[in-house]
Amino acid sequence: MKRIRYNAGFTLIELMIAVAILGIIVAIAIPAYTGYIDRARYGAARANVEPLRIAVEDYFMENGSYAAAANKAAINTTYGWTPEGDEGAFQYKIDVPGAGGEPFSITVTHIASGKGVTCPKGQACTEF
Repeated sequence: MKRIRYNAGFTLIELMIAVAILGIIVAIAIPAYTGYIDRARYGAARANVEPLRIAVEDYFMENGSYAAAANKAAINTTYGWTPEGDEGAFQYKIDVPGAGGEPFSITVTHIASGKGVTCPKGQACTEF
């Protein structure tokens, strides 16, 4: 009597090839996704500068001077402004070089990388 052999399932080689292909796809996809998220957060940080400038100018109109603020909590307390969409990845700072009436600058720094940009009053922010 002749035995009939059934091939059911996958061989070990086939499974190893599938896992290797998935590993290659993941190795490409994760850095691309991370870069996409970082670019979106940088865009959100740049978009937050303009509303912050408006809040600073409103403060100046009401109080007659600018006030320096070293972090988000101080900015929120002084100017009533909170960043949107940056997921806490950036630090915002307002520098007033003179005696309160001088023009201000806004510095935005990415906390993880330390990259930052300073946006002087009346000038557009440059890229990070």
